[in-house]
Amino acid sequence: MKLYAIRMDDSNIFVIQLSLKKGVYSVLDKKIFDDLDSAKKFLKNKKNLYLSILATGMVDEYVSIPTDIKNPKVLKSIIVSKLKEEANITKSVIFNYYPTSIDENTKTTSYHIEGIYQDEYDEYIKAISDLNNIRFVTLDRFSLTSISAYCIKDDDFISVYTEKDRTIVVAAKNGDIIFSRINSVNSQDKDGLDFALADDVIKTVLYIRQQFRDVDFKTLLISGSLVENDLILTHLQNQSGVFIAAMYPYSFIKNLPPIWFNEWIIPFGALFAKEQFNFMPVSIRSIRQYHFALNFLSLFAVVALGYFGSKVFYNFLEYEESIQQNINLKRNFIRELKRAQLLDENRLKESKNYLSIIDQNIKFSPFEDICTFKPLLEMTKIDSLNWSQQQDDFAFAASFEKSFEKLKNLSQFKKLFDNKAQDIKNKLLFEVKITADYNNKKLKGTIKKISKQEKEKRPSSRRRRRRR
Repeated sequence: MKLYAIRMDDSNIFVIQLSLKKGVYSVLDKKIFDDLDSAKKFLKNKKNLYLSILATGMVDEYVSIPTDIKNPKVLKSIIVSKLKEEANITKSVIFNYYPTSIDENTKTTSYHIEGIYQDEYDEYIKAISDLNNIRFVTLDRFSLTSISAYCIKDDDFISVYTEKDRTIVVAAKNGDIIFSRINSVNSQDKDGLDFALADDVIKTVLYIRQQFRDVDFKTLLISGSLVENDLILTHLQNQSGVFIAAMYPYSFIKNLPPIWFNEWIIPFGALFAKEQFNFMPVSIRSIRQYHFALNFLSLFAVVALGYFGSKVFYNFLEYEESIQQNINLKRNFIRELKRAQLLDENRLKESKNYLSIIDQNIKFSPFEDICTFKPLLEMTKIDSLNWSQQQDDFAFAASFEKSFEKLKNLSQFKKLFDNKAQDIKNKLLFEVKITADYNNKKLKGTIKKISKQEKEKRPSSRRRRRRR
């Protein structure tokens, strides 16, 4: 499957073309555009676009909301109101939010609001002709956080990216971003600029360590223009008091020279960002979810036997392109029906048959059940998937194997996995078999969703009588 990682800043558009096969990315080509028209022409009809936006005019605010309010829709509504009242932000904003602290006295939670103004956002995505081809849109600071978290084993870290006269600094605790900053520095020559960037990084790192004393930041990740300057790196480590490390993701990105990655790290980050960092408009996101649901319905209609067999998970994703063609045909057919002012008898029969087929498919859709398993599948990155579907029921079994560098990481992962599995068990009938090899620091397991037919075949458990 081909995809494109794109970074848009205030002067250039960076495009990396990649292929994805069995969970490994391979770099095919890279391009830089300094004008919108050239980028738009190149990206026309390109699909699977992952965007990262610099967002110089970011919204960065804190608001306090009663802790007992948990509903996401209600929270967003209150945040929009508070941004207008407390920060005097009247323009439309696309934003994400996350809690930072709880005040037990006032029973309120402080939320950090980070977003981009709608008008600036619209200017960036003008380079994309068909917005339906966008799969993910995030901001540079979230791209940096995401790729850093994917590369490093520790959940608490500070990551720095430098370019030209600009620094991007993020800090994470337990894998979640707790601080971010984008700043520009001034200098008349290249050597002076590097030290000015380094000094800005040092001040920011010291501020982070002062503000978040409860977090043990052991690693400072460096990427961008300073990564090849040993003198600057030594200066950074001596002044910040944190171990300096660079990121080299050879295990999951192929055909990637080190200098490439450090210069182009931001667009790569969009590939690994969490859904909470997705700034794609609700309208486009809804279309993507609708298409994803139709992919399953279309696939069930095409495969007469209704049986997938043993397929590697990533091979399953490669069906999407062919399925999209089928969806386009359906969309064109519906468009033609809407244009017609009057339908003859034959066309009415065609429409009736078509709607009846869709109705039969919609009566049973495993889409919601499959999404229920998403947290486990994302954690394990399964090796194989056996699938079967019959009438109004389905079952599958997924196997996985995961290695760890430390027993502590293995234990933490197993605990988190068990907790998420228990949540799913309360909703669906399924089994999890997991084996821990503590000597080799490995986990092996299977995730199995049980069909109704199999459930009925199993003997019911009976309580044993107590002896008096």
